[in-house]
Amino acid sequence: MGIKCVKDRSNVDKIINNLKALSEKKISVGVISDKDEKLIQIAKAQEFGAHITPNQAQYLSIPLDRKYKGVSPGEVEGLFVIKSKNGNLFLVKNKNRKSKGSKTDDLEFCYFLTKEIDIPERSFIRAGFDENKSNIEEKGENLLQMLIHQDTDLDIFFETLGEYASGKIKEYLVDLKSPANSALTSKVKGSSNPLVDTGHLRDSISYEVTK
Repeated sequence: MGIKCVKDRSNVDKIINNLKALSEKKISVGVISDKDEKLIQIAKAQEFGAHITPNQAQYLSIPLDRKYKGVSPGEVEGLFVIKSKNGNLFLVKNKNRKSKGSKTDDLEFCYFLTKEIDIPERSFIRAGFDENKSNIEEKGENLLQMLIHQDTDLDIFFETLGEYASGKIKEYLVDLKSPANSALTSKVKGSSNPLVDTGHLRDSISYEVTK
């Protein structure tokens, strides 16, 4: 009886190697940055909530107009403190530099002074994943089938799934409406969207593949 040799075209070894490599790596999705410390602090404060108190100064200075956003009171000339009838403290300056009056109509209110701020939890990473878990899992299963049938490769698998998952988190962040910003925060930002101001936080959401 003759022996018939058949060439194996199934590439089983390659599939096994791909699956092994797949099991040795993971995709992390979120604010992927180890350089922008301020951005990381903002992301954590929004994701988990935060109670903020001044580190060195006696008060926190909350801007009352968009033009003072990101500007330290030390950079603004002519500021002085006044107390309202209900005890609130403000940093103000005269609207007219030549004026030395202190009537309310003559003053520009620049900053509100406070001892503390409470930022409510606005989870966008954990809640965003939970909201889209089934879609992300389905996307992963489809990509896995493509990997097994050699319709894609390992790098494309991670890249496609990472982009898809981070995209869903970004969508959730943009659509998030509650807890809403305070009226003052919305005025200074020029927007009522709780997690979108410059777009920097949204754009920082990405993914990385690690072992």
